[in-house]
Amino acid sequence: MWALIEKIIAAGRAGEDIAAADLLYKSHPWYPMVRHWCQLLYSMDPENLSTGDAGNYTDTGINLPVQAGYGALIEKLSRYLQIQLNRQVTAITVTPKSVRVETSSGTIEAKACIVAVPARVLEIEKISFRPSLPQRFLKLRKLLSGLHCRSI
Repeated sequence: MWALIEKIIAAGRAGEDIAAADLLYKSHPWYPMVRHWCQLLYSMDPENLSTGDAGNYTDTGINLPVQAGYGALIEKLSRYLQIQLNRQVTAITVTPKSVRVETSSGTIEAKACIVAVPARVLEIEKISFRPSLPQRFLKLRKLLSGLHCRSI
């Protein structure tokens, strides 16, 4: 079983960046256990785990549990953020010093912006990016067209 996990890691360290599932056979007797360990180690199913990410992972051997749970940690950290929900984003402009996000209720300016949208939003160009997204993202947009995506 560990040889299969090592195979995933070795592929990533060799520069191969594919889904870990592409290296595994679902009919292999150890597949359920490998799947379980991918979920434990990387918090992902093999279909969603990049061998590149697995190859870059280094276990420090230190486990730091969050006493009140991750939800409480996120809530505490977010107290200092101005989070705005239920705003339709129409454009994102990146400048050398800031990011401007145009929304249905005005413009937000910040040092950084995390964009987490369904692939379909990118595909139909619902959000205008200035400058345009790097070519690798544009290729991904076409690749994802028509695929079923699920939230995790």
